[in-house]
Amino acid sequence: MSYFYIQGSTSKDLLDILLGIVSPMVLIILFGFERYYSSQQKRKDIKLLDIKNQKDVERTWYLEVLVRPIIGILSSFYRNTSDAFEEQVVELELLRKKGTPVNNYNAEIAIMCGKFAGEKRKIELEVIAPINALYPIVGEELTECLHELEDLYTTGLDSKNSQLAIDQFKNSLPTNKTILLRHLYTPLKVDKAT
Repeated sequence: MSYFYIQGSTSKDLLDILLGIVSPMVLIILFGFERYYSSQQKRKDIKLLDIKNQKDVERTWYLEVLVRPIIGILSSFYRNTSDAFEEQVVELELLRKKGTPVNNYNAEIAIMCGKFAGEKRKIELEVIAPINALYPIVGEELTECLHELEDLYTTGLDSKNSQLAIDQFKNSLPTNKTILLRHLYTPLKVDKAT
């Protein structure tokens, strides 16, 4: 008490003086903490916004540069594949009816499968390769869809019932295309967490 004792002052006066000095200091410290916390929170919010904007830019770029230009290519590929398959099955049916030797018949099937494989390779180079460079998982899924389509194609050509083969192939084609497009659009999905 001797340190703070001023002549004629009471302990209440000293307490008032002490509170008058400490209260503004506490307010200044609290204000400083609040400003620091606010700036840290603002920094985090800006970082999250930058990440979200970056993802939006990437999605837009993917859509405009990769997806939109190839939609027509894919539609044409599936349409041409369907038409070629039907023509080839009818051609094979005629060869069977003519009594074409097995070796010649099998050679014709191999030629037809080779033509399809050539068209499939074009799609892999024009469509899948650019996507695979940026999104390898998507590229693998697209390639898998094309392999499944190739399996359908070759299996259908081997069928002895031409109309059944055509019907099964034409029924399977839209499903395969839908799966391929679903995989193609995977990078455009918006994360719910951000």
